[in-house]
Amino acid sequence: MAFCGLSVVATAADNKIVTIFEARQFSVPVPWGWSFDEGEDPNLGTPTVKLGDPEKKVLLQMTFIPDPSGKLSSREAVETEAKRILQPYVETSVEKEIRLTFFEPSDGLGAYAAFTDAKLDPKHIPEDEWLIGVSGIRTWKGGYTLFTLLTNKTDSSAYRTALEIAVSGTRQVKAPVAF
Repeated sequence: MAFCGLSVVATAADNKIVTIFEARQFSVPVPWGWSFDEGEDPNLGTPTVKLGDPEKKVLLQMTFIPDPSGKLSSREAVETEAKRILQPYVETSVEKEIRLTFFEPSDGLGAYAAFTDAKLDPKHIPEDEWLIGVSGIRTWKGGYTLFTLLTNKTDSSAYRTALEIAVSGTRQVKAPVAF
């Protein structure tokens, strides 16, 4: 799947600056009408942002994690970590395997996989339930984000926009001086 880096930026009503570890700052494009919440991941204690479209067709969560040693600076390392963190999804998904999609934005690496919830009937999805989860890793020098995109359809413009925000729209705008 190809992504045009200008479409999210062009439709963004605002760019939210998220300050994370080591005074790093990231610009997250927020399209017009979308919700944006910033908080702390309860398990990791690191910054997390959530975005949702106005029609509630998608929900995107991104958790920022430090990687000062560059543990995830190679494709092989990203693949290994992605498979490790995504393995629990296999047990409850239709796919029964991890099919990674790799991407290489200008300032990092990444991979994601999509999983369909095996317990849900695609024709009768309860409110507040999501049929499809797309989860992955997006790296930058010195850190990475774990992202999860929840949706019931992958053919909507809201889905494409949210995926683009996760894989190429979010930019590191300030890094530590020592880097």
